Amino acid sequence: SRPAPPRRRLSTVSITFLDENVSPAESFPLAAKIPTPADLAQATIDPTDPSHVPLNLLELAHQNSIELEGACGGELACSTCHCLLPEDLFEELGEMEEEEEDMLDLAYGRVEGRSRLGCQVKIDGRLDGRTFVIPEDPY
Repeated sequence: SRPAPPRRRLSTVSITFLDENVSPAESFPLAAKIPTPADLAQATIDPTDPSHVPLNLLELAHQNSIELEGACGGELACSTCHCLLPEDLFEELGEMEEEEEDMLDLAYGRVEGRSRLGCQVKIDGRLDGRTFVIPEDPY
């Protein structure tokens, strides 16, 4: 009999969501698997299915019942998945696309140098140990 192939350890990141709409004590620490090239190649991913690898912050929030709206379903057609990133991470992620910049112009509570759309922030090792703030909703 052949020996079993070695088990591959999955790379994960620890991410915390802090929602300004609730008590600061109610932060949401999560662990997320970093997507592999095979995950990225999948045509359809159900962001509410915890067996699917989340590809961005919006999908991770939805999988964990965190109220980050994403009204357009991550199609870059709204600003309802607006998050605040740590400043150093914002800079590390680099320039955003013009479409995201345009949508962020509509976001309540936008902070220059920290605001991004959760649907555009891909899950990778740079997010490990970071806290993402969901800005207070004025409504």
